[in-house]
Amino acid sequence: MMKTRSKTNIQTEPITRSDIEDKLREIQSGLNVGGDVAKGPSIAAGIGVVLVVILVAYFFGRRSGKNKRSFIEIRRR
Repeated sequence: MMKTRSKTNIQTEPITRSDIEDKLREIQSGLNVGGDVAKGPSIAAGIGVVLVVILVAYFFGRRSGKNKRSFIEIRRR
């Protein structure tokens, strides 16, 4: 049979509200730094995607406009 080991931290004093708040602030500050770093490239990527969509729509509209033009033939008698 397999023996399971459990590691538990035995703490002699109780966890207080200030301990929890300090730990949450520490975690939140780490997340804010990561979010600020990722914001720049994501904005640039979003602008690039918008430009590509606009160009594709322009060229498809231009192409369909050329296909639907009328051909007028003028003949002299």
